[in-house]
Amino acid sequence: MVRLSVASVFFAPVLALLLAFPATAAPGTAAPPPLAVMTTTGTADTSRFPPELAKGRPRPADLNFFRVKDALTAYVNRLPDERKAGEKRRIAMISTIRADLIKLMKFIPYDGTKTGVHLDNGKVIKGTVMGNEDELAVRPKRGKAKIIHWEDLPPSQYAAMLTYYGQYRLDHENPERPGAAGLRQRQKEAASDWLRAALLSDWYGNADEARRLARQALQLDPETIRPHLVALLPWTLADAPDGHTPSLSPGPTSR
Repeated sequence: MVRLSVASVFFAPVLALLLAFPATAAPGTAAPPPLAVMTTTGTADTSRFPPELAKGRPRPADLNFFRVKDALTAYVNRLPDERKAGEKRRIAMISTIRADLIKLMKFIPYDGTKTGVHLDNGKVIKGTVMGNEDELAVRPKRGKAKIIHWEDLPPSQYAAMLTYYGQYRLDHENPERPGAAGLRQRQKEAASDWLRAALLSDWYGNADEARRLARQALQLDPETIRPHLVALLPWTLADAPDGHTPSLSPGPTSR
């Protein structure tokens, strides 16, 4: 993992950037009323988003949702009224992931030296990754950097990148917010990264990955994350325990 010393001159701006992206965007919003996800029998609705509706979701290979905004608008307009609000929330929470990753990579390269960077064609390349709007550079420990494009990555690799930065939040204490209070804040920030990764995985049809990531988000911050899962990914809560762990390792994700 790429690590910055607390004494590093880069620590403050990097930490400020991590605190700004993207955690406050998701759990900071008000939770919807529980009745919005209750069945007529009064039990929690743990069903998946209807497959016949989910198949209409625009799924850009390069994760550039702004490029397909017209298709997104048309898709949402076709949904039943009771489904529109939830789907808009999902879109809002995943549509900026690519832009957030680009901004974070400018300060902290993604470390793919151990788990590798998984490509959509099944190949794996190892190295540290930095990127811009057009491409990504994977620099191995020796040799020249390999240039790839955003559309070369599968959704699971995007999720792995997002949770990498979530783990980075957990591993680096903010000197201005030390102790238990600082740890709690870092856990809340990181939980949002796992939540957004879960929503992204679900959007692209990877239910197992979505469930795993949602459970990890729940472990980090059950009080904040549970209402979002109830509203947006209720099926991931079936038999899910409340819990709390100070650190989670994202680990390699399956394609």
